[in-house]
Amino acid sequence: MTKPSVRFPTDAYLTRIGVAHRRPALAAHDPDAVEALARRQHRTIPFENLDIHRGLVVNVAAGVIVDKLVTRRRGGICYELNGLLLLALREFGIDAQAIGAQVRIDTGLGLPLGHMAVVIGRGRRRRLVDVGFGGEMATADVDLDDPHTWEIASDGGGYVLDGVPRELDEFAGMARWHSTDASSRFTGSVICTRDDGGSRHTLTSRRGEAGYRLVTTDADGTRVS
Repeated sequence: MTKPSVRFPTDAYLTRIGVAHRRPALAAHDPDAVEALARRQHRTIPFENLDIHRGLVVNVAAGVIVDKLVTRRRGGICYELNGLLLLALREFGIDAQAIGAQVRIDTGLGLPLGHMAVVIGRGRRRRLVDVGFGGEMATADVDLDDPHTWEIASDGGGYVLDGVPRELDEFAGMARWHSTDASSRFTGSVICTRDDGGSRHTLTSRRGEAGYRLVTTDADGTRVS
């Protein structure tokens, strides 16, 4: 299992997501409790790619993720957001695994390991929890032995799991690709977005655009720029 280079800062993490030093009572057979914790993180820590536009490569090392998202109170992309959730769940005794995925794009499927999600549990019945796809938090029942359960739908277009449990360092190559390649959607646009539980607030700018746009999307889909 991936562990930070120093002990996971449980109290600091809970404070960061607004749980205020109350270590949650979590169990692998209680996905609702796990999802409640994940939702707090999802509504507190933004999905953002600002470092990429500072010329920095996303680092998937556990200690770096904890420092950036917890200590420095930043956001991140899927490997960082779901990476932090993975580390937290493991610290709380949950059997959690990182699973790679290919994102659905206009031409079919993107590159292998282009996305990372988290699954909890053992055996055939597992629960996917994803706080890093940029939009709504995704949850789904999955069976890592049954590819028919690997298709995950979302407002952002969805993705297909590869069914293979992995460690964070296995995503380092794709994190670098997302950070540096001209064809990556992250190098082509700036995004910072967070769901506060009632509305989603998104600050964005695409290559060639002048300035930034702030869009608020209400629960009923109403968009205000």
